[in-house]
Amino acid sequence: MVYSFDVFDTLITRTTAEPKGIFTIMEEILRKDALYERYPLHLRRHFRQFRVEAEVQARYRAGRAGEEDVTLELIYAQLSHMNYISQEQEAELMQLELHTELENCVPIQDNIMRLKELKGQHDVYLISDMYLPSEHIRKMLLVQDAVFSDIPILVSGELGKTKGRGSLYTYFIEKYHIDQNAWVHIGDNFSSDYLAAQRFGARSELYRGYGFSEFEKSLLERGRSDCPVQMALGTIKNEWKKADTTEKRIGIRIGGPVLYGYVLWGLQEALRPGIHTLFFMARDGYLLKKIADIIIEQQKLELETRYLYGSRYAWRVSAVSANESDFAAWVESYSSFYTFSDLAEELHLPQEELAFFFPKVLQKSGKLLSEKEKRMIKDIMRSDKELFRKISERHEESREQAAAYLRQEIAAAEGRIAFVEVNGSGGTQCCMRQLMDDFYKEQAITFYYSIAWFVDFPSPNNIFYKYMYEKLPIDDVVELLTRAPHGQTRGYRQKEDGRWEPVLDDVSVESPEEWEYGAYIDGVLLYTKEMCARYQCNGEDLAGLSLDVLKHICTEPEEDVQHFIGDMSFSLEGTKKSSDVYAPRLTEEQLRQLYLFCKPKEECYSGLKLEFSLLRLTPEQRKRVEHYKSMNPGRQVERKKSLCEYSQEVSGDIILYGAGKRGQTVFRELQENQNARVVLWVDKNYANCARMEREISAPGKIPETKYDYVLIGVKDEGMIREIRGELARIGVPMAKILW
Repeated sequence: MVYSFDVFDTLITRTTAEPKGIFTIMEEILRKDALYERYPLHLRRHFRQFRVEAEVQARYRAGRAGEEDVTLELIYAQLSHMNYISQEQEAELMQLELHTELENCVPIQDNIMRLKELKGQHDVYLISDMYLPSEHIRKMLLVQDAVFSDIPILVSGELGKTKGRGSLYTYFIEKYHIDQNAWVHIGDNFSSDYLAAQRFGARSELYRGYGFSEFEKSLLERGRSDCPVQMALGTIKNEWKKADTTEKRIGIRIGGPVLYGYVLWGLQEALRPGIHTLFFMARDGYLLKKIADIIIEQQKLELETRYLYGSRYAWRVSAVSANESDFAAWVESYSSFYTFSDLAEELHLPQEELAFFFPKVLQKSGKLLSEKEKRMIKDIMRSDKELFRKISERHEESREQAAAYLRQEIAAAEGRIAFVEVNGSGGTQCCMRQLMDDFYKEQAITFYYSIAWFVDFPSPNNIFYKYMYEKLPIDDVVELLTRAPHGQTRGYRQKEDGRWEPVLDDVSVESPEEWEYGAYIDGVLLYTKEMCARYQCNGEDLAGLSLDVLKHICTEPEEDVQHFIGDMSFSLEGTKKSSDVYAPRLTEEQLRQLYLFCKPKEECYSGLKLEFSLLRLTPEQRKRVEHYKSMNPGRQVERKKSLCEYSQEVSGDIILYGAGKRGQTVFRELQENQNARVVLWVDKNYANCARMEREISAPGKIPETKYDYVLIGVKDEGMIREIRGELARIGVPMAKILW
């Protein structure tokens, strides 16, 4: 048998996404390297376009002269004519292209291994439609394997014959007396390698390499002359074949392009102000540190990386509960609780201890708190000094332990330090800095991938640098790409040798093994190693690509990415012992509840990110949602709870405050509640309420009355605050006031 192989994209390929990407690399060299400053500026800035057009013109001229293909010399002669460069410069540019091709040559190992196996038993030839000289092609092949030292190479440019037209195959058959019945040709081009070879009697085999997705094709279309895009997509193309699982391929295609540029940028930015040690924050920093260590090793950067165990759970309340004003400020911004049990978990207090301070009606098992109820709870937290004292005492030990751990880790670091995070508001970092107040006097520098807009203001103790300059469509999706295979930090303990260590959640809580996160990490690191080895650039050059990939994930992710991200366990605030699925597929019943009956998502959606779940809808489900919306013009308007909601929820003896229109409505609703009994109705203007359904008394009678709740039947929020202050002054516990 006789076997012939195509060369480019069959046995070897380029580091770039497409062959013309080599010209993009050359353009970058011409623009940046001082050796080429004497060349025309216009040529250096637009070399890729000139090189492409020169080849088009050279082929046109060759065709008119009866030649089927061109050589590299003819292409550069045309380029020289177009730009009026000297013969010396023409020769230098041609050598630069040959050198760039050689430096950016990547083997396709599966096909090389097959060729080596066949060569021992059969005749093997190489047939290539290419303008590069055969001598240089052999040099590129020999860099990959010595097996190519004596294999005949037929090149279209040198012979003036091409595979596409069939003349190169005819030449091959005649020169080597090939028996077409015993000939197999292998190549990647459907037209010239598969169909054309088949026409001349070969049993042709089509090699299928990496197929760019529609999104990647659009990226390439927009960024063809952008070296970072060419190199990133080229890395995906070349590393994808090495991946044996879906998760690893997602790491190569998605995680690598999003994260690599950010980490590279962070390392480069850290070197500017003379930072020596970077602390990568658990848990999002787990993968980022691995990426950083590869870059540092390959680029020989003088930076040390360390991993710092911490979490919102371990630091936030511990830090802010040291003084009342910090605690009140934290409460003002705190919103990530949905049930009373969430609140207890955040404050590290058993529900039974916390129950004394809040209305029982808010503590019902499984009750989802409304925004008004959250404000009610936060008002109590800000104003109840006894509650603050209890929280502060509960966190005193954990505060000291966290500070001791941080002191230990900071002391072990060399030189100036900074921290690396992924996404957030900066709140946890501010809390960490508070815990360090006694021993760390500098501003804490933190690098973020993205950070909430409201943090963009001066801070006396913190400096935040952010990589991403746009708000993400789904703001926390980047966190799904930086998980760690260990549980969150719950606190700290001291070992027998005196060192402090983190106390972590059991990893089975989030079960990363179930979605093979380790394989995903391997994919990200494969991408990192290849990009770092092949392309030297600034991290900021890759920011646009990173954002494009994230936007794609947030708008039209492929099915495998939908599954990978949507089915992850995820805790939005990192404080829960158990986690929900990030964005599960929606059932037909959930779609009806959400879009036909317009129920609030808290009542019928079990995931954490409805926006991403909607991306997972099938085409049929999308049509159904549109149909439901058309049936209900008031769609997606969350049902507002009645301002009188507690009139039906409370039980026991009730004092009603307020005899205006609103108060009268509440009274009538309380009359319908068989579990509640109005024992006193009060109003400041009680003397003017003679014609009411029941006697109205002065608020001063409240202390004389036994009651379970005081229900404020007033609509105006300013008046409600005034009444609550009045009630507190006469000794009514906050836990018994509802409005």
